[in-house]
Amino acid sequence: MVATTIAVLAVGVIFCYALNTHPYAVHYRIAKVVPSVKIEYPAKSVDYSSTFCDLQDRQMKAAKAVGVSSLPSTHEDLDNLADQLVRVKNCRAYTLAKMRDSEPYLRPNAQKSLELIGTSFRDSLKAKGLPSYRILVTSLLRTTSQAGDLTQKNGVAVANSCHCYGTTFDISYSQFEPLSIGKTMASEDLKKVLGEVLLDQRNAGNIYVKHEKQQPCFHITSRR
Repeated sequence: MVATTIAVLAVGVIFCYALNTHPYAVHYRIAKVVPSVKIEYPAKSVDYSSTFCDLQDRQMKAAKAVGVSSLPSTHEDLDNLADQLVRVKNCRAYTLAKMRDSEPYLRPNAQKSLELIGTSFRDSLKAKGLPSYRILVTSLLRTTSQAGDLTQKNGVAVANSCHCYGTTFDISYSQFEPLSIGKTMASEDLKKVLGEVLLDQRNAGNIYVKHEKQQPCFHITSRR
């Protein structure tokens, strides 16, 4: 049974690559027919709101210090900032959600911070003997137009956003991309592991973090 499952997975991955589609689409099809065991992470939950309470003024100060030299008003303005930004793509460390209100760019050090968080999250799961998952990035750089439009749809969004500086990104704590077959974890347990990673990075002085409630994400600004 195990050998058959592995063979089906291998064929599926090759097929997806041949069609230029996301290879982990195979995961979801196989997961439907493979018996699943839920794994728990027994660590206690922290008070996320008090632990991660870096508010707008603090994050904005860091964003202005290390962000882009001029804020992009529209998508076209990003061409003028090409030497200051790097494109963010799906990788081993993280997956990008479908984004309508931001652009897939960050300042180089912010992208490195994001990659470090994603890699540390996966390494932590492995070290604890937990199923493999990848973090889901829900927002990256926003133009000032996007930031303004978002205030009409999101009650916690602000027009003067740290996201406009290319230093800030959001990571979901309610959704994660599963990479294991046959073992799953609840999002709340995965949030515990992610919280530990973020706390280490925050204590090291690398990032500021705000725990958002209305939009289930950690709002993070790179300090480097």
